[in-house]
Amino acid sequence: MENLKQYTHDKLIAAYKTVKENHIKVDRAALTFGVPKQTFRDRVLNKENVNARLGKDSLFAFDEEEPLVNHIESLAQVGYGLNRAQLNVLASELTVKFVRRNSDDKLSNYWYYNFLKRWDHRQ
Repeated sequence: MENLKQYTHDKLIAAYKTVKENHIKVDRAALTFGVPKQTFRDRVLNKENVNARLGKDSLFAFDEEEPLVNHIESLAQVGYGLNRAQLNVLASELTVKFVRRNSDDKLSNYWYYNFLKRWDHRQ
């Protein structure tokens, strides 16, 4: 199987603006910015929102997740670090508070590792 090209959302937006503002052909802009042609064409023809992203939506919105990060940082400052299981329990309690899940549902390691990626800049 051929490796998929990696492109950033910023490149997609730059290519989109180039096509809309400078009237450059879609294929040329896709090649120039390294964006898959069909993906890009779908965005330009409004078949797909230009800001659409792959994958599931995050369980929490940014403004819901930030207080959790602040709490974790304040715990770390007083010498109490959380392990993965403790963080998952804490976040699970938040999901129940926000009525997103049942209390029996546990968060996955997938959520945990994506949480770490989302907040990597705060480490």
